[in-house]
Amino acid sequence: MIILVTGAKGMMGSDLIKVLSQKKEYNLIGATRNDFDITDYSQTLQFLRIKDLILSFMLCCLYKGR
Repeated sequence: MIILVTGAKGMMGSDLIKVLSQKKEYNLIGATRNDFDITDYSQTLQFLRIKDLILSFMLCCLYKGR
């Protein structure tokens, strides 16, 4: 199974990659804001096409420190 983790260098995304990478059946793709802007539909679609992904579930977590 291919899993796309957005925010891969953030607190939640990096922890998720650590946990999921222990399972050999997962092929992980970590993406950051440098890869694409998740709020921009055309950029997101282009990234998914380049990676040849079919998106079934995407976890997006916005963290705003104060």
